[in-house]
Amino acid sequence: DGDVRGFLGYAVQEHLVLEHADLKARNSMTQPDAVTPHSRGDAKLSAGQLEATLPPASWNVIRLG
Repeated sequence: DGDVRGFLGYAVQEHLVLEHADLKARNSMTQPDAVTPHSRGDAKLSAGQLEATLPPASWNVIRLG
């Protein structure tokens, strides 16, 4: 959760998530896309309150605009 009342008129433009079930997973020459970001994040903005589910051990970018 986040209070973003100072950003009136903004909306969630994008929620990128980088995650993998295997914490030791990595990209390699043979598997260059083993770990890639996806845009299936569930961030939403309502009445100045930003809500999003952040998966365990993940990297997230929530872009407002």
